Amino acid sequence: MYSCIRYVCSTSKSHDVNCISQYQMRKDDLKTLEGFNCAFTQGVHTSRKRVISCVSNVHKVDISRRSLSSTIYRAIRETEHKNNIPDDKEFMLVPPFLRSLANDNPGTYVSCELDSGNRFYRYIVVYRPLVKYQECLLMFGIDCCHMPTPSYNGIMMNLIGRDGNHTNQIVATAFINTETIDNYCWFFLNCIRAGIDFENIPVQSDRGHQRGAQCVLAKMGLSVSLKFCVVHIKLNLFDKFKEEGVDLKALENTVVQLQRSSNVQDYFHVFESVKHISENIYDYLLLIHPTSFSVFGNKQFSKEEIYFIDSVWGHCYTFGSPLPLHGWSANTAVEGEHNAMNYDETRLQLPLSALFTTARRCNLRIMSITETVRKAIISNQHLYQPACLFRDSEVEFSGLYIVTRTSDSNVYCVFKAGTGGMRNLHYVHVLEHTCSNCVILQQYGIICRHQLAVIRHLRPFPSARKNNTFSTWFPGFFQHENNMLFSC
Repeated sequence: MYSCIRYVCSTSKSHDVNCISQYQMRKDDLKTLEGFNCAFTQGVHTSRKRVISCVSNVHKVDISRRSLSSTIYRAIRETEHKNNIPDDKEFMLVPPFLRSLANDNPGTYVSCELDSGNRFYRYIVVYRPLVKYQECLLMFGIDCCHMPTPSYNGIMMNLIGRDGNHTNQIVATAFINTETIDNYCWFFLNCIRAGIDFENIPVQSDRGHQRGAQCVLAKMGLSVSLKFCVVHIKLNLFDKFKEEGVDLKALENTVVQLQRSSNVQDYFHVFESVKHISENIYDYLLLIHPTSFSVFGNKQFSKEEIYFIDSVWGHCYTFGSPLPLHGWSANTAVEGEHNAMNYDETRLQLPLSALFTTARRCNLRIMSITETVRKAIISNQHLYQPACLFRDSEVEFSGLYIVTRTSDSNVYCVFKAGTGGMRNLHYVHVLEHTCSNCVILQQYGIICRHQLAVIRHLRPFPSARKNNTFSTWFPGFFQHENNMLFSC
């Protein structure tokens, strides 16, 4: 039947015998083939290779091309699930399991809402260790992912924290029916009840229902400081103004530069350059307050800067107070976590099984960090705020830079070897402890690799480390075991 089917062009409305186009097999078409169904045996997993072989033998159709791989896997997954339909037992076990989880883990916050059939409607779990040591987290990220399981067509919502070592920490997990303002309000409220500090730790997100939830909570006197993902801003611009024929590459670079601007002069200079790309895009970006996404908008302002910002963006809502972004501009923490869940098929599980997998991953990361901190203390390594190990890799990176002294004896020029000294120049002032074109010290409060290169230049390793040169240059820089991420 399908051996002679070809794709019919929408313009010609006819099929020529010499046409070389191929039929674009869909998942539903594949599931109706007798050869496809012959590849399944009750209780035994079916592979893509077996499906390709059976369809080829029965219908003489080749579906082995790479473009059909995802279609075949989806059809296999749905057919196997249909042949082994789980009962409602797992759904009914959710409420008693959550009660047991809360009783056996004091401090772990659990909230579960049931429907008329005494089954869960939505529930959230906030993990105790991350609540207790949340001051060691620099940034939160929040987003949702769809659970494409035939028996559960719901949404998984995750709150991910980033610590000083750039490691994702799963702070809270929730399962909801759909992504709405009401569900985001419910999620934020439960996190606040559990003890999560959204007022002093920024929350990175896209510009979706989170904005409406933040406004509702603000009217209740609860503060949530939202910071918008620059990637989503770019994608929104591409989608909204794609018909204007703008240079997408130039627009992308401009938005990135706008986010990275660290002072009012740079920000306004880049912002004015948007006019040359499109007046409509300029008006669109004028509605986004700098505090919502940029480095400049999240620093301490002078009186002149406050006056300037109020005069230009006074009509815009800030969605929170200015807080350091710690070098992050995109919601990569949550996106990376969702990709990992897709890879290990967590998103293909039912809510209870998915919670098991997520909680296990959270526990393993906590154990890993605890062991890392223990080894650092035993080996007399230094820890610095916010609970970030002094990484030897940063010392190694500092060795790749060339340091030259400028006309000012207190200022050194640092550039990477092989760049000819003309790209990415950094000027380190040894008395003021500053590094130009680098936000690491500004936002982290720690030494960047360019400053390490200068220290290495002035007093070569390892004597610098033995003589505690870092503590001499940066008083109060180091913290010890009293600032551990998790108690050992």
